[in-house]
Amino acid sequence: MEETDNYSTGGPPMVRIDGAKVRRIRERQGLTQLYVATVVQVTTDTISRWENRRYPTIKKENAEKLAEALGVTLDDLLEEEEAEAGGESGLPAEAAPVEELSATARNGVASARRPQGLWLLGVLVVLLAGTGLGWFIFQRQTPAPPQVAATRILPGHVPPGQSFPVLIRINTPSEAAFALIVRENLPPGCRVLVANPAPAGAASQEGQLKWVSRPEKGARLFSYLLVSPETPPDDRVLSFQGQILVGGRGDEAIAIAGDRQLEVGRYHWADSNGDNRIDDEEILAVYDLLGEVDGFAGLRDEVDTLWAAGGYRWDEKTGKYLPEQ
Repeated sequence: MEETDNYSTGGPPMVRIDGAKVRRIRERQGLTQLYVATVVQVTTDTISRWENRRYPTIKKENAEKLAEALGVTLDDLLEEEEAEAGGESGLPAEAAPVEELSATARNGVASARRPQGLWLLGVLVVLLAGTGLGWFIFQRQTPAPPQVAATRILPGHVPPGQSFPVLIRINTPSEAAFALIVRENLPPGCRVLVANPAPAGAASQEGQLKWVSRPEKGARLFSYLLVSPETPPDDRVLSFQGQILVGGRGDEAIAIAGDRQLEVGRYHWADSNGDNRIDDEEILAVYDLLGEVDGFAGLRDEVDTLWAAGGYRWDEKTGKYLPEQ
């Protein structure tokens, strides 16, 4: 349901946000509208309309999610109350300047203003003290960013021009759901066959996969099937590098740990010890690795066939591994 521009008398509580503030905070933190929309669970068009004041009044629940996505408090996004209009001098228009009054009148005006000056001084002291207290409260109430760990899992080796799986596992002890962006830089010459979940567009010309997601507590798995280059690099090593950006951490990126390199060799990627056969231990490792991944059924079928045959060989004509006869 779209947000309305009016306060509801019987519906959910509404608040009035400042779209310009929302845009400034988002751009200052380098966040995209797609990222924010994913956290708040609305469309990017809705975020655009909020920022452009098409929907200045929105549900308080959505405003709180918006504040969480931007890493600020709800008050930081609300419109400030309009100050009461007054004259340029702040005095009634008919009041004469002090200089034009008699000495007696000037003394009277000064006496009348003295308590006001003391009152203003008292207000200033309270404001300064309140600023420190407000900062303390803000520090206590602002939730700490979630603790997240990201680990990449690679096979030990892969032949030239062959497909192999790559898994990135995200773990967090956080109770609440949170949004994150995963960026994975691919080795030069590699080609993506399939990815799960679907990334934000295909692999770019720069060789990068990107996902935006909102995982629940526990583990979240990102996986993709990659084809190694027909002509391997001179050092015969494929190197990976990636990072995740978590909502609430500003511009802080977390490097993906775990496996970072694999060797380009002659053995099948599931043959971890390189003895030209896939034994029971290796087939179990494959099922543990790919058991929860959708879209890799063909890869598992290939490994099943080679395991059942008790051995495999490389066929130059087909460019594939075949069961040993």
